[in-house]
Amino acid sequence: MNKARHDLETKMTDEIEKNRSLQDIIRIKEESILKQQGEIEDIDRKCIDLERQIESIEIKKQGQERQFELQKKQLNDKILSMQDQINNEKETRDMWIERFEKEQKDHGRTQGELLSAKSDLKD
Repeated sequence: MNKARHDLETKMTDEIEKNRSLQDIIRIKEESILKQQGEIEDIDRKCIDLERQIESIEIKKQGQERQFELQKKQLNDKILSMQDQINNEKETRDMWIERFEKEQKDHGRTQGELLSAKSDLKD
C-alpha cells in the first residue's frame, strides 16, 4: 500500500507541476493577449486620428480649390476688362489719328488755297 500511495503522490506531484506549468503558460498568454489588445487599441486610435487628419486635409484642399477657381475667374475677368480697355484705347487712338490726318489734309488744302489767293492777289 505504501508503494501505491507513493506512486499516487508522485503522480499527484507531477500533475501539480504540470498544472503550475500550464498556469504559467496561460498567464504568459493572457499577458501577451492584453499587450496585443493594448497595441490594437493604440493602432485604432492612431487610425482614427489619421482619418480625421485626412478629412481635415480634404476640407482644406476643397477650400483651396474653390479659392483657386474664384481667383482664376477674377483674373480672367480682369484680363477681359483690360482687353476691353486696350481695344477702347486703340479705337480712341485710331480716331485721333484719323482726325489728325483729316486736319493735316484740310490744313494742306487751306494752305494751297491761301497761296493761290495770294498769287491771285499779286497778279
